Amino acid sequence: MSNSSWTRQLQQNLKTIKRDNQPGRVVILGIGNEFNGDDAVGPWVLETLKGQLPFFESLLLINGSNAPENFTSPIRKFNPDLVIMIDAADMQQPVGSIDWVDWQHADGFSASTHTLPPHVLGKFLLHELKTNIAVIGVQIEQVEFDTPMHPLVQKAGNELIRALSDTFIEYFN
Repeated sequence: MSNSSWTRQLQQNLKTIKRDNQPGRVVILGIGNEFNGDDAVGPWVLETLKGQLPFFESLLLINGSNAPENFTSPIRKFNPDLVIMIDAADMQQPVGSIDWVDWQHADGFSASTHTLPPHVLGKFLLHELKTNIAVIGVQIEQVEFDTPMHPLVQKAGNELIRALSDTFIEYFN
């Protein structure tokens, strides 16, 4: 498992929601437009995780695409302890960088290719559910319509898939 800063943050957040040695309830929400180059990384990671992770009762995987606010009802019904949003971002870092981002400052993500920025969705979920919110950003190169994902963004997506899969298999077992 990667020992990067974002994976340490993830592990720390998972520890804080564990109660009586039982795992907390987690939603992973992929955000982005599948037709806009690097912006597709969030939904792509989510769909790949769905095919790789075994079913865990306390884990809900949602491809929020470019309208993640449309999935607040299933998130509310699931009543998570932690919501992790995965989104393409311009974080002024090298292309393909992955970072744990303060959700309250995640307003420039996905170059505005979806209807609500993550910080607005995070405020709503915090108000409605009193849940923990996290954002994992992947640095973009471009988000032009009908372009492929940059190879470094795809490599970062593969790293995310591997690390998230390893982390959640260990966490829920």
